[in-house]
Amino acid sequence: LTEGASAEVKDDEQWNCLMWAALAGQLEICEMLVKEYQLSPEYATEKGETALMKSSANGYWDVCDYLINEGAKVNQHDQEYQTALMWAAAEGHLEVVKGLVMHEAKVDIVTKQGKNALMLAAQYGRDEICHYLIEKGSKVDQQDQDGQTALFAAVLAGHPDLCDLLVARKCPLEAHTKRGETALMWAAMHQQLECAKLLIDKDCDIHKQDENGQTALDHAEGTLNSHVVELFREAQKRNPKREEE
Repeated sequence: LTEGASAEVKDDEQWNCLMWAALAGQLEICEMLVKEYQLSPEYATEKGETALMKSSANGYWDVCDYLINEGAKVNQHDQEYQTALMWAAAEGHLEVVKGLVMHEAKVDIVTKQGKNALMLAAQYGRDEICHYLIEKGSKVDQQDQDGQTALFAAVLAGHPDLCDLLVARKCPLEAHTKRGETALMWAAMHQQLECAKLLIDKDCDIHKQDENGQTALDHAEGTLNSHVVELFREAQKRNPKREEE
């Protein structure tokens, strides 16, 4: 820059120097670009991406804090309606999540697909962040456009403890996708044995059918995983379907 390079230059994605510095966690460079070269912390690309999102995604709270104090919008969203909080939650950066919430980041903004930060954290097995977001009032029963809840994400991630937490906080056991699939069916089809055990113990309906008339046992048998199949067969023996069902 001292040799004449422009601080205003942008790449093909419209990222400017401040976004790249924030992504790399370079606080001193961010400070220089804002103070000496007047690059705005509020700048967003056509896709809605900001420097705050980049530092949040990579876990650099010192950079995030600086950008916010210099005017970055905490709840700015990109074209998919993802916020800095969502990026931090999905990537597992608890310190950043806490800091953003302290700066009034909204925990229940949803993406275009209807997912909130809790669902994104659950999708990647970020148990501590899920605990924190729930304590801060995140909507546990949020369903995305397909009908999935955070419980589906926790099952897919293979995190039974997180499943237990979500169920305890009233995440609906029998919520289902547009295809009629429940979290228990997902545990069966994705061979998540421990999650399946927990959901069965929580009295999930093992006889429920999806749009094709298949139960969780049918999905389990489709995996050819003997342990999963045996679990569901034993569950049906203990809880046979009543005639009126």
